[in-house]
Amino acid sequence: MGVVMVVISGLWAAFHKSLLRLFGYLILVDIGFSLIAFSVNTHVGWEIYFSAIFPRLLSIAICSLSISILRAQKVTLHLDSMKGQFYSSPIAIIAFLTGWFSLSGFPLFPGFPLRLGLLMNLSENTLVLPLWAVFGMFGLFFASFRMISVFFSHTGDRKIVVSETPIQAILLGIGIIILFYLGIFPGFYNQIFTPVLEVYKNLP
Repeated sequence: MGVVMVVISGLWAAFHKSLLRLFGYLILVDIGFSLIAFSVNTHVGWEIYFSAIFPRLLSIAICSLSISILRAQKVTLHLDSMKGQFYSSPIAIIAFLTGWFSLSGFPLFPGFPLRLGLLMNLSENTLVLPLWAVFGMFGLFFASFRMISVFFSHTGDRKIVVSETPIQAILLGIGIIILFYLGIFPGFYNQIFTPVLEVYKNLP
């Protein structure tokens, strides 16, 4: 069931242009990987699930706040209407992409080592399911590069204008820094949640 969610949601994300729908498909892909972690039903699976909780919630919060800021600025949340949006809302766009990359499992972000470990654990029993999951992830990657090309498209002599409030900029900046830190130093965060896994120490 988890792999099906990853594949279908990832493929749909590759073809949609609504930012809200893209974010929704991203959440479904993440839920799919959570179900895969449950289905593995081993100590490694539970460790990956618990290790992903905080980065997942933080990424969702950053993306949601960024979308709220863009809506408050009367931005039409459709890729066809967001060309060069980085130059009007630079912090919100960078924050949204940071949260998106983290949930998508890009390298240097918290989701990457967790997704990689989960797929490697799943491949011990069969190669078919991990390959389908990777196929679904490629849909997210395609959507990611398409958003980058749209947000950073430069027309004329546009200059960067920060339209976010200081409080919004601070909150988004803190979230970006934490996600990058967790991505570069994942061991620090994992040590905090290691005691939680004692509940599942009898799993194979």
